[in-house]
Amino acid sequence: MSAISRRRLITITANVISVAAVAGPYLPALALAQDNRTGTVPDDGVDAEALATLVHDLFPHEAIAAEVYTGIARMIIAQEQGAAGDLMLLQTGLRQLNEQAGGQEWRSLDASQRLQALNKIADTEFFKTVLPRSRALLYLRPEIWQLVGYGGNALQQGGYLTRGFDDIDWLN
Repeated sequence: MSAISRRRLITITANVISVAAVAGPYLPALALAQDNRTGTVPDDGVDAEALATLVHDLFPHEAIAAEVYTGIARMIIAQEQGAAGDLMLLQTGLRQLNEQAGGQEWRSLDASQRLQALNKIADTEFFKTVLPRSRALLYLRPEIWQLVGYGGNALQQGGYLTRGFDDIDWLN
């Protein structure tokens, strides 16, 4: 067995720390989402289906299955539960959406009415929390990239010049 050089050890350690720093907050949520693939719903008082509808309305893609949005909603619930110890922010935000819907269930409205209700709560802490978390949890998944037309990291694939983007005919 060969010895690992000091440089290689530092490189490996830096990579592990980087991955842990980026993925660390999402690991409990991923575990919860994995457990919930069987369809069991945690007893947390947050309507995961309403939150999934919200995520879909924020980032609507026909090619993405409803289960993906539900999984993201469950990850957001797990993150909020793990970070604050309670889910008051999510419960209050979903209640505000129902109030904007005239007291009926917000997710039962048609898409344009749901969007109007979302616009009315866009400056709330709930919305400002859910929007970036939803974006990160959805678009940082490589399996989603192809579905939304993103080809991946160009640098890892040799850059843009070697992938057909070297024509500048449009400048003429």
